[in-house]
Amino acid sequence: TESNYADAYDHFEKSLAIFDSINYKSGVANMCSNIGAIMFNTGDSARAIEYHLRSLKVSEEINDKLRIGTSLNNIGSTYKNNPATADKALEYFLKALPIFEGINHTYGVGAVSGNIGEIYFDNKQYDKALPYLVSCLNSFSGTVDAIFPLTMLGRVYAAQEDFQKAHYYHINAIDFAWKLGAQLELTKSLLAFAE
Repeated sequence: TESNYADAYDHFEKSLAIFDSINYKSGVANMCSNIGAIMFNTGDSARAIEYHLRSLKVSEEINDKLRIGTSLNNIGSTYKNNPATADKALEYFLKALPIFEGINHTYGVGAVSGNIGEIYFDNKQYDKALPYLVSCLNSFSGTVDAIFPLTMLGRVYAAQEDFQKAHYYHINAIDFAWKLGAQLELTKSLLAFAE
C-alpha cells in the first residue's frame, strides 16, 4: 500500500543519511537501490533512475560486482517500463549480463536475459530474442520463474508461425504453473496461449 511505501521510504532515507554520514558506501548503495525500487513501484521513474544511478556509481567505487549488476538491471527495468526508452533499457541490460555471468550469479543472468529477450520480442526481433529466452529458461529451470521464459518462448514461436513449438512451450508453461499452484503465472500463461 501507499502508506507502506511511505514508511519504507522514510526508513530508507534515514538509513541513507546515517550511511552517508559515516561514509559506509555499501550501505549507501543498498539504500539508494531500495529507494529507487520504491520510486519505481510508485510510478516516479525519474527519481527511480536518479537513485539507481547513484547506487551504480557508489557500487562501482567499491567494486561490488553484484550490486553493479543489480543497479544496471534496475536502471534497465525502469527504462523498460516506458516503450519510448526501451533502447536505453536494452543498453543497461546488455551491460549487466556479462557482470552477472562473470560472478556466476544464476538469478541475475536469468533475470537480465529474460528482460533482453522480451525487448527483442517486443521489437519483433524474434531470432535475437530466442537465445536470451533459452538462457533465461536454463537459469530458472525448476523454479516458478521458469514459467516466464516458457511463455515467452511460446509467444516467439507463435509469432514465427512455428505453432508446434509454440504449443509445446505454452503447454509446458501452463502445466508447470498448474503443478506449482502459481495462479498469477498460470493466468498469464493461459492468456498468452490464447493469443
